[in-house]
Amino acid sequence: DEGKTWQETTVNQKDLADGIYQFKAVVTDVAGNISETSVQKVVVDTTAPQAGELTLAALTDTGISATDQITQDKAFDLKISGQEVNSQITYWISKDEGKTWQETTVAQKDLTDGVYQYKAIVTDVAGNTSETAIQKVVVDTTAPQAGELTLSDLSDTGVSATDQITQDNNFTLKLAQP
Repeated sequence: DEGKTWQETTVNQKDLADGIYQFKAVVTDVAGNISETSVQKVVVDTTAPQAGELTLAALTDTGISATDQITQDKAFDLKISGQEVNSQITYWISKDEGKTWQETTVAQKDLTDGVYQYKAIVTDVAGNTSETAIQKVVVDTTAPQAGELTLSDLSDTGVSATDQITQDNNFTLKLAQP
């Protein structure tokens, strides 16, 4: 109650609930003289902060699906929103499916082909932490090998038996994988 009422307490404080506490000592000598210490304020906060949502800003999803985050885009930014006010944010990257993590920056650029996972750790002023959900990106700038296309069951009926000019209008295309 901001110091309006005071309660006697012990020296050892244990299992305090989250909240704001003020402490002072009142000293009385044998003659009955009283003096007080200055007030010490303690804020107990054991609650994890709201982590918010991590997004990949300016990522162009170039793959077949526009939402699977498989892309040729090698540069984008990490962005978080909805986190606890006044919290500290650290961004983390994993290049081995989450086995190990290392701190990274907001700006992601010049990424090589590979699978990347990102998360943010939000730390409140009391030191409590929360993690965002992981965002996964697959960077793939390598064109696939086309293989070899052949015409199966084609009867070359023209003047030349190898020019593929024919009257045959039924045949099968086959793609041999490289």
